[in-house]
Amino acid sequence: MAANSSFPSVPRPSGVSGFVSALWGSLNWRAVVATQSVGLLYALTEWLESGSAATLRLLAYLLCSQAVTACLVLLAALAGDEAVRRGWNVLRAFLVVVLSTSLLNAAAQWLLDGGFGDIVPRRGLAVMANDFFNAGVLWGTVLLVYLNRQSAARLLAQLRADELERLEAERRVITSRLAAAETRLDLHSVLRQLSEVRGQFVAGHASADGSLEDLIATLRASVSGSDAGNDTVPKRREARF
Repeated sequence: MAANSSFPSVPRPSGVSGFVSALWGSLNWRAVVATQSVGLLYALTEWLESGSAATLRLLAYLLCSQAVTACLVLLAALAGDEAVRRGWNVLRAFLVVVLSTSLLNAAAQWLLDGGFGDIVPRRGLAVMANDFFNAGVLWGTVLLVYLNRQSAARLLAQLRADELERLEAERRVITSRLAAAETRLDLHSVLRQLSEVRGQFVAGHASADGSLEDLIATLRASVSGSDAGNDTVPKRREARF
């Protein structure tokens, strides 16, 4: 489990209004469908396990109950992720959103029971406490997996961005070295010397090898001179975990 998120957080709109605005902007239909699907699965499972009491009225109650819980969990997941983006520790965000969701869910289920009083009696404190812990157990793992997955995705994106930046810096250095080498080399002179060396080899002159060595030394000196001002090689940034 990723216990913390120490990599730099992206600047976010400050204040409560900025937090709510960022939370609203994170909502999407895929997340809604996913959480409601899990809630539907929980409701159908509980309804099938009720045996002879599995009436349509009970099914409607369970669907409403789990739909409310799924909505609260979705908001909790997005709020926890936004808190991590703003620099919170993942474990801290997880504990806060789980406790908040469990409290809100217990209160929401108590209010929901009022509309289904014919099949569900008003809940006491013990039953509300059970709702509190059930929300944390059933949905807590989902929240933890989501927060860790989002943190890992942001960390991977940062590593990729750093790697692209390093490669771009290396490309700029290589380009500058080539440009410097081109300015230090007289291409016409190099071509002329190559032609002379070729002629010497063809004619079998004893000085051909020496002329070739002189040309190679000249080229090496030019390249070395162009590297002198660009001897700093970009280094890979260390990712902070």
